Amino acid sequence: MRRLLHFLAMSAAIVILGSLAASSAHSQRGSQRAVIVALPDDFPGAQGARAMIIRYNDGDQPDVVLLNPAVGPSAADLAAALRVLSQLRSSGVPLHTEVTTIQGFAPFSNGDILRPDSGLETVLEHLGARPWVSLGNIGRGRWIEMRSEL
Repeated sequence: MRRLLHFLAMSAAIVILGSLAASSAHSQRGSQRAVIVALPDDFPGAQGARAMIIRYNDGDQPDVVLLNPAVGPSAADLAAALRVLSQLRSSGVPLHTEVTTIQGFAPFSNGDILRPDSGLETVLEHLGARPWVSLGNIGRGRWIEMRSEL
């Protein structure tokens, strides 16, 4: 039963965020690609997860990073999610919609481009200032489009 509820929650997140992502799909040009960063009021992922990444098999839709409000999302959480997203993107567009849950992450090294101190705190501040809107079936939340050269 728990697996079914988890699957349904993930499916709802994919459908809802797909509609949000579609509104910024046309803005992906050149080397910069859009990433939707969302902070839902109620996180649909696994208990204790720090973040969730949703990638679509449609190359026109931006990828989505959902941050878990229950764990107090930080710049390190966003940096870890973007680092994983970069690795996922290196394999190309997925054949099917792909959902990756991040339970934790290793400490950052000095060589990491996406470090928590690389301006991601500002992204979270902007996200926190966004109005609460409907995120479809997952409830209310905030979202922001972020440009990425990943």
